Amino acid sequence: MLFGSLVSLEGQGLTVADVQAVIAQSVQESLAVSPDRLVAVVDREGFVLGVWDVNGGAQPSATDVARVVSTAGAAAFLSSNQHAFTTRTAGFIIQQNFPPGVVNRPNGPLVGVNFSSMAFSDTNKYKAPEIDNSFPVPPVPGVSDLASATPADAFRSVPFTALALSGNPGGVPLFKNGILVGGVGVVGYADAAVSGFDTSFLATDNERIALSGQAGFRPAPVFDGSNVLIDGIRLAYLVNTGSDATVADPAAFLANPANGQAVALADIDGMPASSDDGAVDYSPKASPAPAVYPNPFGLVGVNGIPGQLRSAIRADPLPGTIAGVARLSAAEVESILRLAAERSEITRAGIRLPRGQVARVWISVVSNPASNGVEPAVLGTYRTPDATIFSWDVAIQKARTALFFSRGLERGAPRAFSCRAVGFLSQSMFPPGILGTPPGPLEGLQLGFSVKDLGGAVGTRVPSEAINPNVPNGITIFPGGFPLYRGGVLVGAIGVSGDGIEQDDLVGAAGARDFLAPAGSRSDDMVYERARIPYAKFPRAASSF
Repeated sequence: MLFGSLVSLEGQGLTVADVQAVIAQSVQESLAVSPDRLVAVVDREGFVLGVWDVNGGAQPSATDVARVVSTAGAAAFLSSNQHAFTTRTAGFIIQQNFPPGVVNRPNGPLVGVNFSSMAFSDTNKYKAPEIDNSFPVPPVPGVSDLASATPADAFRSVPFTALALSGNPGGVPLFKNGILVGGVGVVGYADAAVSGFDTSFLATDNERIALSGQAGFRPAPVFDGSNVLIDGIRLAYLVNTGSDATVADPAAFLANPANGQAVALADIDGMPASSDDGAVDYSPKASPAPAVYPNPFGLVGVNGIPGQLRSAIRADPLPGTIAGVARLSAAEVESILRLAAERSEITRAGIRLPRGQVARVWISVVSNPASNGVEPAVLGTYRTPDATIFSWDVAIQKARTALFFSRGLERGAPRAFSCRAVGFLSQSMFPPGILGTPPGPLEGLQLGFSVKDLGGAVGTRVPSEAINPNVPNGITIFPGGFPLYRGGVLVGAIGVSGDGIEQDDLVGAAGARDFLAPAGSRSDDMVYERARIPYAKFPRAASSF
């Protein structure tokens, strides 16, 4: 593989003045509507750029800060330059029926996504701006296997001790010159400590205040999430309208004690201290300088935005074979990633606007350690241009989920489970969405792999205390992940995330083309409680433009 030139990220970022303006506008509206509020700004990559206490009284708890960061971050992580989603949108697409409230309908397309980008993830999460998140430069041009150039923690930023992705109204994305740059989130002290995923269509003060903060940073109306239809259903986007009033001098406004204060917590596990007294300072900051990443497949999207290799392509690092079969090589990993990336370039997107765009996704390949308790190694992760940031963690979750549930083959019981199959068996009703039926046999397992880490310091990952090291960043229960086989032996898995779930399945299946499951072993050859378990589903007219 010959690397293309190193290329920067989208090139847009939030300045200190931008962050001050967003916070000041939010505070101005909050003081007029409901002052018991916290405001946070998170950039597109998940760097926490500011947390503000409108009331200016006693410092909020770490859990309160976590809630407002996850609200801002969800809006940033779920959006792209070609669509804008809010946390109301998030709550709409994760329910047990879709659309919410309509019984005997299947679950929402992203059910369970709230258990991603969590603080214990070894992939991506909310983080401090001081962290260097850049890609290590290859020491030898043209060398595919960069294991020697990639420290074990090269892609692990210091975590922000936050919950994952919020589904409660109050988070909206921020755009600058037509480019997604982050999100602003608002929560109240009286809100539930853990998201209840409010799917009502009632107005909320949190959303109104966040929309006021968004003034000057709004997306073009064509990109509003309400223009996206899934299965013919228009997605929820906003109920409130916010003020367009700006603040003449945001820095001076925020310096006035009557307008609240920046949050400064004395003890946040996982966050570096920002001052001599050991406190973590959340006063407004700028986005870090954009990192640089190789673009080995040369994909370039609108506005010249390039694809990015976010983790190095390498061979399975473990020695020996798996049941006498060779482990994945760097060349094979590159081929898998390339096939999937090429498929995405000719696949009609399900969520991008205006309609008729190509799908944008993250693609990741993981190894099969063939040993219980050993983390599956990430062998390569490629982001096609402008893919949503939440999908970084989810793509790797999907690969590890497919691997984890397919490992029965090693014990002589061929069972190839895709993420679609795992999700089908994981809902609170089985078959999914059918009122009055018992839960699926895997229901609650996703929570079980994460809930331990939600206690104490609100989710900081301690590797030695991982709930299950086989899935160190948790599992995903919506489609896009497939096991990879060589000669009937499980050698790894691929995960794809970033667009509609049918698009993710199609791109993932393209990547797995040369590593298909043995005949008769796939989940769609199995029946549970008289219901056939699905394996893959592709979109209609997938390549029609």
